[in-house]
Amino acid sequence: MPSSDIATQNIIRNPQNRIAGLDTLRGLAIVLVLLWHCTPNRDMDLGLESIVFKVAGIGWMGVDLFFVLSGYLVCTILLDYKQRSRSFGIFFWNRLLRIMPIYYLCLALIFVVYPLLVGVEMPSLKETYPYWFYWSNNTLSLTSSLYSTKMSLAHFWSLALEMQFYLAFPFLVRYFSRANLAIALVVIYLGVIAWRFYSIDTGTSPFVTYTYSQFKCDGLLLGAFVACRHEDLSKNQFFLLLAIASACYLCWIIWFNMGSAIIKQGPAFDYHRSLLPVAISLLSAYALAFALKQKKRRAFLNFQYWDF
Repeated sequence: MPSSDIATQNIIRNPQNRIAGLDTLRGLAIVLVLLWHCTPNRDMDLGLESIVFKVAGIGWMGVDLFFVLSGYLVCTILLDYKQRSRSFGIFFWNRLLRIMPIYYLCLALIFVVYPLLVGVEMPSLKETYPYWFYWSNNTLSLTSSLYSTKMSLAHFWSLALEMQFYLAFPFLVRYFSRANLAIALVVIYLGVIAWRFYSIDTGTSPFVTYTYSQFKCDGLLLGAFVACRHEDLSKNQFFLLLAIASACYLCWIIWFNMGSAIIKQGPAFDYHRSLLPVAISLLSAYALAFALKQKKRRAFLNFQYWDF
């Protein structure tokens, strides 16, 4: 059985043997996102204390790290299903049961129950269809607030992208061999990067290049690539050099507080808007491949190793 399939069994079927490094990467992603959202007024003039705020300035990368992990786990599961000739319908059904009930309950409470309770007009289907059909990351027309309040559903954009990936990616796994799938993922990944560079150079809005599927799926694709080839990646010196270069670039971004460039427009930010997602996806993919190495090295990413 390929090692990625073994990883699937460890993660899904035997929680006691789950890969600790993946849990640590999830924890890191959560911390980064919380730092981003919980430090809206970051003061960079506090000496050493400002380091926390500088890191918080790039906390949005936690979502990108989640995408790489998700791409890996979904691809690993699907490859296992394909090897054992299991129906992909089981995968779809499991995803739907995990997401749709609580998600649609939230939407019903917001779009139906809340208006009835407070006596305001329900939003029309034209206003809310991107949420119902998991398309909220691909429209600029969404209202940032509802019912003349500060109620916002903008955070659902990442869930929409995940669901699109769940629906589309199984077709790639079904019709490509493992080797050809890895090649296809690299080709699509490079195409996404090239398209994003071109779009930013031609003045595309930061909102579009940050949330639209065609620009934001690179992390998912690279995570899936790790699922196909992580045995080779762990020994690939070129991949290591790319990860080191990405880490150095991110350190520079953090030190000079340029993390918010990803959501800003203008010549001073366009280069970073193009390059930051590439660096983050590469570094996240290397961290993932590192976590999947032999137990001795995986232990470094286990918090228990440090005996807190």
